[in-house]
Amino acid sequence: MSAALAQSVGRLGRLVLGPVVTITSIAHLVAATAASVWRQRASSQQLVLRETVRQVRAVGVQTLPSVTQLGFLVGMIAAMQMINLLAEFTGTAKVWNLLVLVIFREVAPLLTAIIVAGRSGTVVAADLANMVVAEELDALETMGINPLHYAVLPRAAALVVSTLALIFYFVAAALAGAAIVSRLSLSLPFSFFATNILQSVSASDVAIFTLKGAVFGLVIASVAAWQGLAVERSRDEIPRAVSRATFQSLAACVLCNSLFSLFLYFKLSHLYYITG
Repeated sequence: MSAALAQSVGRLGRLVLGPVVTITSIAHLVAATAASVWRQRASSQQLVLRETVRQVRAVGVQTLPSVTQLGFLVGMIAAMQMINLLAEFTGTAKVWNLLVLVIFREVAPLLTAIIVAGRSGTVVAADLANMVVAEELDALETMGINPLHYAVLPRAAALVVSTLALIFYFVAAALAGAAIVSRLSLSLPFSFFATNILQSVSASDVAIFTLKGAVFGLVIASVAAWQGLAVERSRDEIPRAVSRATFQSLAACVLCNSLFSLFLYFKLSHLYYITG
């Protein structure tokens, strides 16, 4: 009985402490990578900058077609549903406000993060895992080069920059799809649609989805880098590390999005309570 109880307590402890240890390890990796920027030669900084630009092309530009297509379809579907359900009851003004709210605050950041995590995050995790197995990072340390500065930092920075840029492209594509639906459904000119959208967008909307993009990009980059560096010396571990990186980054982005939504909900509820 005592042995079974000890095993149960051990499993419960691992279940509770496991995520804490993982988050702590990822935070330590992020801090060490950020600290690697200091005390570097100018030539090293330029090399890392060139590598970052190359990574942006690899993980960001190649993801652009998928983000644009999905954004266009989501914008069309969202506008179609909102026009059919809300226009005859609340008028088109509310449709534009709700469309901006859904696309800017919720749909664009989260769906873009899902695409980036599923495509680019896996690439980063696989690249770093292959470098670990091939002992390339050990070779960099032998040459006196910080592997976090040369290998991890460019990929992490590229993921953050790419996620932010791709969210803007997603929003633009979604609004283009919504404009076409409004033209076909309501016979509204594109100039009227653009005017109403611009009037409905507030500075807080732009700030929220920009902040979400930066957080999601950092989360994806951190999880992908940590899982890539966590492999041992066997290539058989690389697919498992990539799978874990994808699942954990997606789960972390959904969790962060939920926390954002809860914060905004309670903030708006508090303001409504004060003013009401």
